[in-house]
Amino acid sequence: MTTETRDYLKIALLAVIAGCLTYGTFFKKSKARRSLKPETAQFTPPPQPQFPQENDVRVGIDPSKNEGSASNFAATSIDWDGEQHDFGNVKQHSENVHVFNFTNTGDKPLIIEDAQGSCGCTVPEYPKEPILPGETGEITVKYSPGSQIGQQTKSVAITSNVEPRVTNLYINAVVEEAPDPLLE
Repeated sequence: MTTETRDYLKIALLAVIAGCLTYGTFFKKSKARRSLKPETAQFTPPPQPQFPQENDVRVGIDPSKNEGSASNFAATSIDWDGEQHDFGNVKQHSENVHVFNFTNTGDKPLIIEDAQGSCGCTVPEYPKEPILPGETGEITVKYSPGSQIGQQTKSVAITSNVEPRVTNLYINAVVEEAPDPLLE
C-alpha cells in the first residue's frame, strides 16, 4: 500500500468519524426532542432531604446505603487559610505535597463527604471524622506530574455540608523536563 493510498484512507476515516459525531450531536438529539409531546412530559420534583436531629453526627452510618450524605446534615461554614497553592517550578516524576488548612467557623459539625482530584496525578487526603465547631482540619494534596510538562493547574473538589456544597482548591506548577527514573 502506497503512502498516498494510506493518506486517502486516513482522510476517509476522519470524514466518517466527523459525520458520526455530527449526526449524534445535531440530528439524533433534535429528533428525540421533537418526539416528546408536552402533554406526556411530566415533572417529578426531587425528594426533600431528611435532616437529622440537632446533635446527630456520622456515628453508626453505613455509607454503602448512601446514608449520612453531607447534604443531609445541617449546613455549617468553613474558613480556608488559602484555596490555592503555587508549587512554582517542579520536575517531572516528582512528588509534591501541600496541606490546605481550614477551620469550621459554623455552629454545626463539618462533614467532609468527599475530595476528588481533577486527574490521577492529584490525590487528596481528607478527614473522615466530623470537625466540630471552632476546630481546625487539613486536606493534604499530593501532586505527581509524571510526564506532564509546562504550566499545570489542577483542582480538588471538596464536597461537604457548607454552601455551596462543593468547594474547589487549586494547585499550580510549572513542570520542567526531567529524565524518567524508571528508564535509568
